[in-house]
Amino acid sequence: MRQHTLRAFFIVRDRRTPWRVRFIALAAVAYALSPLDLVIDFVPLVGVLDDAVIIALGFWLLERFSPPEVLVEAGV
Repeated sequence: MRQHTLRAFFIVRDRRTPWRVRFIALAAVAYALSPLDLVIDFVPLVGVLDDAVIIALGFWLLERFSPPEVLVEAGV
């Protein structure tokens, strides 16, 4: 997870990364830090699982739609 976070940081900081891709990363982080959830955390397993799925989806989309040269420099 730490490697994904560092890669995401370098991808978002690169000027060649489109603003739409940066927005995806920002939205995933904002959702993870937000007190509002799609599924309340009191629901066993599912409450935490939705946060994990959205963060993983954010990482996947970030790496999927970033320019190839940025991914190479970020170490993907």
